[in-house]
Amino acid sequence: MFSYNKATLYGNSIVDYLWIKDYIAQQSEINTVNAYTYAPVWDGNTLLLATFDRDINAGNIVSLTDNVIYWQIYKRKPDDASLSFVAKIPASQYKVVDFNVLNGDEYQYTIFAETENYISAPLEQIGFVKAAWWNWSLVGLKESDTSGLYYADSENIWLFDTMLTSNGFDQNIDKYIMENFTQFPKISSGKKNYLSSSLTAFLSNIDLQGGRYSDTVEQYNRFVDFIAQPTPKLLRDRKGNGWVVSTTGNSMQYIDESTEQITKVSFNFVQLNDINSVNVIGG
Repeated sequence: MFSYNKATLYGNSIVDYLWIKDYIAQQSEINTVNAYTYAPVWDGNTLLLATFDRDINAGNIVSLTDNVIYWQIYKRKPDDASLSFVAKIPASQYKVVDFNVLNGDEYQYTIFAETENYISAPLEQIGFVKAAWWNWSLVGLKESDTSGLYYADSENIWLFDTMLTSNGFDQNIDKYIMENFTQFPKISSGKKNYLSSSLTAFLSNIDLQGGRYSDTVEQYNRFVDFIAQPTPKLLRDRKGNGWVVSTTGNSMQYIDESTEQITKVSFNFVQLNDINSVNVIGG
């Protein structure tokens, strides 16, 4: 793969713009571009576009000449009327992972460059990307200084898809029946409304390359420590649901008939919050 860090123009010429794309254009496209009134637009195949419109910037951050300090990242689903905040990261950070996505949903991301005094025009992803997986995941969360923002614990991202069984969900609510010598009772209701359940699966998963399953004592000890942590966790399923949960217990059993002595775990959890009420990012 070739890489370039400089483009040089030779000879006497008046340059309207400089546009570099990552493919060889067909003659029909060249004819269109050469039209006097043609105005180039940054697209998914663009590597560099300098329009020389009052400056010599060659990126796709529009209307800024100051140094970029932060990137503001937003997203939306196809039917959303407004953008949802994802993260604000330093300009030096070139990657961020959005954990607030659910299986089967489609998302489009938009980035704004922020300087000391201005915010750029939006840089919008072309089209939507669909989240797709076939497992349950349990991710440790680390609190940040910003309310509602968590960082994913890269040491505790657990995926479960081997011999997985999701047990029934209990909806826990406040409703009390009061008998008062009338034909029908009175009902008193509170605000409590959360889910609790448990998940059973093999501790590890089958190696897709070798086709074999294995887990270790060290892996189980790490999982036990993770379950005992008081910090919240992000749980996502195959269906397209997600919750912020706390794990309340765990049981372990060996599959004695297996030569690998496979470890099966079953952990309990209670819902602490809705996934839409928090932001979870990694980098």
